[in-house]
Amino acid sequence: MNVHLQRQRLAAPCFAMLVALCLLLLGVAAAAPVGVGTRAALLIVVAILFATLFELDHLTLLVTPTEVRSGFRLCKSRTPIREITGATVIDVPFWKYGIGIHPLRDGAVVFAARPGRGVRIERRGRLALVVTCHDPAAAVAAILAARDATAAPDQVKAGASA
Repeated sequence: MNVHLQRQRLAAPCFAMLVALCLLLLGVAAAAPVGVGTRAALLIVVAILFATLFELDHLTLLVTPTEVRSGFRLCKSRTPIREITGATVIDVPFWKYGIGIHPLRDGAVVFAARPGRGVRIERRGRLALVVTCHDPAAAVAAILAARDATAAPDQVKAGASA
């Protein structure tokens, strides 16, 4: 049973900018001579930024013999191997794919922790999935090997019953 796992952290400059922004807003909220409502609003914004930072910090791509799991901590996608029609290595530039979880105009869903290289997984009856990872070639090889291993027993059963 082969299992392929890749974990990716948020890009360090992006992480540093979010932390600095949170600390800046916290400092403004604590030091500014404003009303309770304004201070509460700033604290809510800081809490939302920290929650976003926590969610988008850790992207996982896991390929098992039965499924491909990808996603961040709370937002995940599971795709059975039998639904995968193809997987390719692609470039994931920031200006086209961004960072985070969102749909694209070309009918794909993006899970991107940082720009760079990633995997585009074509799925039968569902939107394509784009996931960034450190070693996309190894991920594609694992996905295609799992798909071929799953398809082989089905072909044997079909040949035996014919």
